[in-house]
Amino acid sequence: MKSIAMVVAMLGIMLLTMMSVLLGIGVGAGWLVHWFLPSIELGSAVVVGVLATGLGIAFCAAIVNQIQIMIADASSKYSDDSEDSDLLSEDQVDKIAEQLTEAFLFRMAIPSSRAKPKTNRTR
Repeated sequence: MKSIAMVVAMLGIMLLTMMSVLLGIGVGAGWLVHWFLPSIELGSAVVVGVLATGLGIAFCAAIVNQIQIMIADASSKYSDDSEDSDLLSEDQVDKIAEQLTEAFLFRMAIPSSRAKPKTNRTR
């Protein structure tokens, strides 16, 4: 029970710290908005600053989370213990290369259907 109370206390302190930092940055941003644009009241500017700061932090956290997921997927995909069944054999690669070469050569042999532009330059 003591360890659970300690964890809850630590989480509470972390939450209060994060909220204080968010509120401090938001108030600072709101004050700057009010200072640059005096027609905006300080209260409205602080609300906008806090919301913008919170959304910015949430957006950055989401980007970092997606980057971590992509790195984890990439490292698990190319690890040594992965199965080789999803890889192509040498024969399959050669067959695909031959098909691509034939398609390219066939396309190069067909004359272009586009009409050549008429150049009527007089100097």
